[in-house]
Amino acid sequence: MLQSVNPANLQVVKTYSQMQHSEVNKIIDLSNDAFEEFTQTSFSYRSKMMMNAANVLRVKKEEYSKLMTLEMGKPIAQSRSEVEKCAWVCEYYAENAEKF
Repeated sequence: MLQSVNPANLQVVKTYSQMQHSEVNKIIDLSNDAFEEFTQTSFSYRSKMMMNAANVLRVKKEEYSKLMTLEMGKPIAQSRSEVEKCAWVCEYYAENAEKF
């Protein structure tokens, strides 16, 4: 069993069953297949997906912030800033990656 532990108070947040190597390999293969497929899409499509990711991050900022605070023991203000930074990075690359 694997455990996610809040470092601030050492309470177990959640317990997970350990995956078999075959399960991990299947996930890796599926992820690689999705990556390969994604590289064949247009920049316009990828840009839209990154903007969507930024939007989801902002819509769920409070939910993600609470989870980061719970799992990492960081102050909630830092968690909120981290979610916002991730959204900003998604937007930055959506707007600029084609130039790179």
